Amino acid sequence: MKVDVYHYILGKVHELANGQTKKMINMLDIVKKEGFASSKDDIFEFMTSEGWVVDAPAPGQVFITPWGMEEHKRFSARNKPDRQKQIEDAVKEANKAAGNAREFADTFEQFAKELTANEAEAKKLHSKAMTLFDEIKKSVAATKID
Repeated sequence: MKVDVYHYILGKVHELANGQTKKMINMLDIVKKEGFASSKDDIFEFMTSEGWVVDAPAPGQVFITPWGMEEHKRFSARNKPDRQKQIEDAVKEANKAAGNAREFADTFEQFAKELTANEAEAKKLHSKAMTLFDEIKKSVAATKID
């Protein structure tokens, strides 16, 4: 999902507002915390010109508007990752990891047998085991779902 800085900050404001347009949010703190301090004026100007937030009485504070809430929902819905595909991909990677883990176990068992009998073959098996181990780590990492 590609998110521009304005929608990103809007998301943070929306999250803190917790569905309330009357809740004062410290947008200055959000912008600083997220690493956009140098662009704070541009961000505030854009978000107010779009009608997503309005100035609050305290400096650096805003209220999210109903339009800001709707824009956040619209943008989030349009850019939501396909959950089913994400789960299918995780299952595929989990199965791949399991298969590689079985092959790793067999290869490492062979490696242990060959270690004293055939050093050259043991080196090949060790290299294969390391490659499988790296593949398992990649697959396990890819099974994370948000």
